[in-house]
Amino acid sequence: MTRYGLIGIALALLTACNQQPPGPPPWALGEQPNFSGKLEYWAKGDAITPGGGGILATMYDGSDTDGTDLGFGSIKADGSFTFGLQKGAVGVGGGLPVEKVLCAGLTRSNPQQNIANVDVMQVLALYVDGVHARPGGGILISTAHPVPVRAPVYTFVYASADGTLKGSCDLGDDAGPTSFDLDLRKGWNSVARDQSGFKTVAIPQNAKWYFINPLTAAP
Repeated sequence: MTRYGLIGIALALLTACNQQPPGPPPWALGEQPNFSGKLEYWAKGDAITPGGGGILATMYDGSDTDGTDLGFGSIKADGSFTFGLQKGAVGVGGGLPVEKVLCAGLTRSNPQQNIANVDVMQVLALYVDGVHARPGGGILISTAHPVPVRAPVYTFVYASADGTLKGSCDLGDDAGPTSFDLDLRKGWNSVARDQSGFKTVAIPQNAKWYFINPLTAAP
């Protein structure tokens, strides 16, 4: 084989290597994502002295007033936390029909796709006479103080299979019709909600986890 033939083979192999299929999009988090960091306003959220706490990520589908827990975390007195979402959203058997979780009328590319979503990440109250006075609250992920809304708030949606959800519908709140532009991949996905609706996007690196309760609700 000539030198030019070897060069041609090498170039072909290099081209093949450079054409590997792309990886998952940045909002695709896998089956069991875990997070850690430090909560904003944790110390301010207790009127006396900050203590530890727990995080429950809960979905409400309308059939159970207590909701279903899909993620769990712990918080230390200094506000540092660890948090993880359930592998495979096992709390709801890998997801529920879209119309049961969100609403009917959305255009689905995969009719077999089931989903689960985190409606709220809640932190229980802590009251110990003379030691702790922390009203219950929740955690919101955003790039700015999320009350009032100044930037998108990020949440999590689980999908049993790849598929898109597009369209708009009424979620039953005062916001009126809400739009959806979701490109969900199997596993957990990060989703942004702003005044225009929901969209699958990566959580920005500068986003923070805010502890919001009656003592921290004001910026």
